[in-house]
Amino acid sequence: MDGARRSGVVEVRVTIAARASTVFRFLTEPERFAQWMGGGATGQPVPGTTIDARPGGAMVVTYPGGARALGEVVEVDEPRRIVFTWGYEGGANGMPPGSCRVTITLEEITDGTIVTLRHEGISTEEVRKGHETGWRFYLSVLAAKGAAEQFAGGVESVCAAYFGAWNADDAGARRGALEDACDPGVVFRDGYGCVEGIEALDAHIANSRNHMPGLTIRARGSAGLSHGWVRMAWSVSMGGGPAMMTGENFARLSMDGKLREVIGFADAPEQVA
Repeated sequence: MDGARRSGVVEVRVTIAARASTVFRFLTEPERFAQWMGGGATGQPVPGTTIDARPGGAMVVTYPGGARALGEVVEVDEPRRIVFTWGYEGGANGMPPGSCRVTITLEEITDGTIVTLRHEGISTEEVRKGHETGWRFYLSVLAAKGAAEQFAGGVESVCAAYFGAWNADDAGARRGALEDACDPGVVFRDGYGCVEGIEALDAHIANSRNHMPGLTIRARGSAGLSHGWVRMAWSVSMGGGPAMMTGENFARLSMDGKLREVIGFADAPEQVA
C-alpha cells in the first residue's frame, strides 16, 4: 500500500486479492459497506453506516463514538469507479458535508485488484495526515474482507484435493486431484522438491510414493486463509501409522481459487507428536 501527499489531498492505494466485481460489492452494497467503514471496521456492531449507490444517494459512516461522516453519491461506474462527497455532521474537522470528494477506482490485474482512493478538499495538513492514516486502515480492512469473500467456501475442498493427490497411487486419480486443486502453472517448493507445473508436480509425487510406499499425508485441523494465502498444517505417516513428520504448507491462491504456489516447511523432529 502506498500514499501520495499533496496539499488537501490524500491518495492511498492497495492491491486486494479479489476480483474487481467482488471488491465493488463492498463499495456499493450497504451491508458490505458497513463491514469495512466506520464502526464495522473495528468489529463493533455500530448501526447507521450505509450507502445508496446511485447518483444522488446518501452515504453515511457512523463511528463508535457516535460521530458521522455524511455524503452523497456522485458517480457509479460498475465495477471500476465510485465517487461520493464527504464531510462531517456539524462541520467537524473544518469539513462540513459536501466540502470534500472521495473517488475510489478499481483496476483488475492478474493477482487481484488495485484499489486507489483519492480524498480531495481536506481542510488542514494536520487533518490530512489523520485522514491518510485512517484511510490506510480502512482500505486494509477492505482488502481482508474482499479476499475472504473471493475465496469463501472453496479452500477446504482445494486442500482436500491437494492432500488426496499426495495419497493417490492411481495415476489417473492423482492427476485429477491435482487438476482440481492446482493452477496449471503451480510452483512447489520444499526441502525435497522444486518443481513448476502440474505435470512436474505429478511426477514428483509419483516418485515420492515409489520411494516411500504407503506414504500418507493428513491435514492437521482446518486450513487458514488470509489475503489469498492459505496455511495447511499436515502430518506424514507410513501406512496409516503414527506421525513421522509434521509441518505446514503456505500456498498462494489464483483468482480461480486454486493453488498457485506452495511452499512447504517441515517441523524439527522433536516437534512431531
